[in-house]
Amino acid sequence: MNDYQMISELLVKQCDAKIEKIVNASFPVKGLSILELREALIMVGRIHLEDLDEQIYIALIPGGIKKKNIAYVGLKLTNDVLYISAYSEEGLIKQNTSKGVIDEIANVLEEYIQ
Repeated sequence: MNDYQMISELLVKQCDAKIEKIVNASFPVKGLSILELREALIMVGRIHLEDLDEQIYIALIPGGIKKKNIAYVGLKLTNDVLYISAYSEEGLIKQNTSKGVIDEIANVLEEYIQ
């Protein structure tokens, strides 16, 4: 099972995510610790699940227009890559909440992203 599959399965299990609506991204990182990732997530949202052994988080992060939509975001940190999978329900107006939240996380962690 690859990292995206692991995160996606957790999102489905923990948040009733629909697998076909999950957006994936990865970023090469340098010097990012699991605790620094935790602090970044606290800055932008709320941690729902923390697995320090597997270095996985699931967080609820507001996004979309006026931050009124919630994205469920799974993150897995390896030695040199941060894997992110995000899921959100979109209404009649497509806000691309998942992609926006991934971009927001990348901005917060920009000093670690290569």
